[in-house]
Amino acid sequence: MARSQRRTSFCACEKQVFVRCFKQGGSTQWQNRVRRRYEIVAIAASTASIDTNALVRLLVKDDLQQTNTALDLLSNFVARSETLFVSATVVLELEWVLRSCYRFKKADVLAIFATVMSSVELEFESEGAIEQALADYEEGNADFADYFHIAIAKKWDALPFMTFDVRASTAHGAKLLV
Repeated sequence: MARSQRRTSFCACEKQVFVRCFKQGGSTQWQNRVRRRYEIVAIAASTASIDTNALVRLLVKDDLQQTNTALDLLSNFVARSETLFVSATVVLELEWVLRSCYRFKKADVLAIFATVMSSVELEFESEGAIEQALADYEEGNADFADYFHIAIAKKWDALPFMTFDVRASTAHGAKLLV
């Protein structure tokens, strides 16, 4: 079960609809609508969002003043039992910055994301898609971004993911344009 499903609370009525829809095998269109509604409720619990540069400071600690400022921000949210929202675009940029600017290896990027994703202080947009993309990235040869695009497309029942990228086309759910 995804971390967001374990932590997020929402009204009993919505939860019953969510559970009933999947136990009774509701239509795919209805399941997707309920999933999207569930994610909107989960995101609503966050009160602010965080940029890639602030996450990088927290993770890399390469600028002491900015690192301390980012830590203070996080501490303030923890003290109020609130979370910071991390958008999908921030996740993509974070992976790119760690890999290309800081030259982190794939294994190191995956380890960092395992830590970040388990943080109770952060709430992620499309968390299930991120988790799927990370699992596929760990095993595959395509870029993380490609796996993330495919995971999002799958969530919206929009496969195959059409691409000219030969490496990305080897991923399950992708198709090479020729």
